[in-house]
Amino acid sequence: MAGRRMSETLVEEILTAAGAPVEGNTLSVQDMQLAVQEGRVLEIYYWSTFGEGAASFGFVDSFGLDNNGKVAPKYLVFPRPIPVHLRRNRSSDWEKPEDIEAAFGIGAGESDSKRLNAAKAEHDRARLQRCSICSQLSDYERGFQKITREEEDTFLPPVAERLEVVADLTPGAIRLPMARTEDGAEQFLEIPSSRLLQLKLCPECGTAYLYRTDYEFLPMFGTEDEQELTRLTDAQAAACLAAPTPEADKDAPA
Repeated sequence: MAGRRMSETLVEEILTAAGAPVEGNTLSVQDMQLAVQEGRVLEIYYWSTFGEGAASFGFVDSFGLDNNGKVAPKYLVFPRPIPVHLRRNRSSDWEKPEDIEAAFGIGAGESDSKRLNAAKAEHDRARLQRCSICSQLSDYERGFQKITREEEDTFLPPVAERLEVVADLTPGAIRLPMARTEDGAEQFLEIPSSRLLQLKLCPECGTAYLYRTDYEFLPMFGTEDEQELTRLTDAQAAACLAAPTPEADKDAPA
């Protein structure tokens, strides 16, 4: 019992210092590599003899992949580095890996789903804070310029220029229908458009952003130009890539 209590005390100290963990196999290989480099990973070990099992955990400086090339199970990844004085292995004070996962707050049920969401949010915040680009951007940024009112102009932060375009979500031209050809094929007149809707990624940490521009011409008052940059979750970015675009519809077979 004394060993078990010592292990539970170590778990509490790690949670206090490094935050709530997520399971390593929920992360990409790239994110896992960064976590190992920053000292944020524990591995759970398990072995059994004649039907009796024992489990322990310890700090790691490398990790393994499964047969599909993804992060193998039984790693715990924390949002903050594990302090050096807590990076020590514990003896086999646990009967099975699930006991260790439960001690670190990973289990089953609706309450665990909420905890996992909270832990993932904490990991995302920590990732943004570590990034030299995203740490300088808010969840939403807006620039607005108006001719004749230049003193009131606002712009996106200069660091936003370092984001990289990975997908154009709208075509870069307005397509106006024209008379069909003699064989009945549709024809279009394409007029370049300065309005943009793009998916951008941070080259440093991989965070996704939706970039949108708009403009309006006001007779007698000049033009208004607007730029918006919205940070996306991984699910939102995936949905943007999966959604059909007008350009894709144009190329799709009839």
